[in-house]
Amino acid sequence: MEKANREQFSKARLLVVGDVMLDRYWFGDTHRISPEAPVPVVQVGKIDERLGGAANVARNVAALGAQTTILGIVGQDEPGQRVIDLLKSGGVDSQLEIDVRSTNHCEVACDCTSTATHSFGFRRNTQ
Repeated sequence: MEKANREQFSKARLLVVGDVMLDRYWFGDTHRISPEAPVPVVQVGKIDERLGGAANVARNVAALGAQTTILGIVGQDEPGQRVIDLLKSGGVDSQLEIDVRSTNHCEVACDCTSTATHSFGFRRNTQ
């Protein structure tokens, strides 16, 4: 099978349909274990946000040069707006339906933007 090259990608038009997600990564130092549960307490020093799910696929294909459009649903919330901004900066034409039933309080049952938060704590030796 022949490998695709950048010129071929620049001629391609691609529609990505799927679950649009936002991945958040929290990085920081940890110095103790929580008294409520056996988990480290992380003092967040850096936050990184990246597209996840189908949005990540769309961004990757656009980075290869394809004319990329994504079709999906996000909530009318802060993560949904962040997804829209990241898609735009990644050169992806987003045709996203904004679900107005969602709120900024996604603890309740609603159709909020899918968000995964990953926390990384690094133990620093103080000795």
